[in-house]
Amino acid sequence: MGLLKVLGVVAVLGMVFLLSLPNVPASGTGVNADSMQSHEPIRINSDAELEQMVQDENWSGEGTFLNPYYIKYYEINGNGSTGIYIGNTTKWIMITHCYLYNSTNYGGTYYYSAGVEIYNAHNISVYNTNVSNSEYGIVLDHGYSSIYIGNDEFYNNTNFGVGVFMSTDGPVSISDSEFKNGGVGIYLSSDVNNVTVKNNYISSMMGEGIFINGYSTKSANNEIYHNTIYYSSYGIYLGNNLAGSKIENNTIVTSYLYGIEGYKLSNTTISNNTIRGSLSYGIFLNDSSGNVIYQNMLLYNNGGNDTYNSSHVQAFDNGSNQWFYLARGNYWSDWTTPDDDGDGIVDNPYNLDGSLSNVDPYPLAEPPQPIPEFSPYFFLAIFAMIIGALFSRKK
Repeated sequence: MGLLKVLGVVAVLGMVFLLSLPNVPASGTGVNADSMQSHEPIRINSDAELEQMVQDENWSGEGTFLNPYYIKYYEINGNGSTGIYIGNTTKWIMITHCYLYNSTNYGGTYYYSAGVEIYNAHNISVYNTNVSNSEYGIVLDHGYSSIYIGNDEFYNNTNFGVGVFMSTDGPVSISDSEFKNGGVGIYLSSDVNNVTVKNNYISSMMGEGIFINGYSTKSANNEIYHNTIYYSSYGIYLGNNLAGSKIENNTIVTSYLYGIEGYKLSNTTISNNTIRGSLSYGIFLNDSSGNVIYQNMLLYNNGGNDTYNSSHVQAFDNGSNQWFYLARGNYWSDWTTPDDDGDGIVDNPYNLDGSLSNVDPYPLAEPPQPIPEFSPYFFLAIFAMIIGALFSRKK
């Protein structure tokens, strides 16, 4: 088979693969408790137990990537314990269109009282599911991989909506979900790597919208982007041995403390975020170094307005960090003039709070333009067009 034919087949197969993925809209699960079957809590602790339950419950699927086992259309009252527990499995499982609630007794038979607990298990997706009125929404703990959480709803969960703990090299994806009225929206802690958190809407959290902490071991290569966070104590907290991650294109509004806080943070990029109306600093970096912060919009944080006031500076940094990239810094609502040479950079640096007198040397005179993003379908379509054109020329 010629090279062009091989590329054509690859393009077609790639398109078929993407079209076979679940369609995950931006918000709203479509969960309707009236259309569900009431079911007792589910406990699975091995592939053998999973296969037995598939037979007993007559679940559809084959346990493969293209045809997972489906746990669907269940309403499960946790009665204080975990709604669905899956541990020590490797088969592909899809939990979808379920309503899980009332898991509130922390430290019961299963360690977490969660709507869903995944322990040392792999290849599990949770889509179009509502987890509410529980102590924890979804918990991932110890040695898991290939976990995909998308288009779910998490309401009134007292500790967090989704928690990711202990020893993962990923991939884990948490996307397109809504978190309202809880303790923390999304909580990542202790040796957590290759986790993507994107396109989530988080509001009214008593603690952080998104919390990431490495603790004694480093967490790295995590990506947090295109999330919208309203009315939390901290918008995003990045702490304690977190390194090599990207925090990009998030919108954070009205944090009761900091919009973004970094503590012992290193080698992380913070860019193209909009941070507005934080009661304290928009960005607060403490004991952090080697981070790059650029093209963020900081608007009216720490009591600031349109005029710079040294008592209301919008950011704090007491480490060695770079507040620009390629001679472009950040946009500050209280520091937009003068730009006498018209190069788009304010002629004087923006002074930050902190003991080292750090500055943004290239503050932007105008808000940065958003960076366009294209879906995989776009690139596959372009690729298919190129292959088609090459075939036509060959004929």
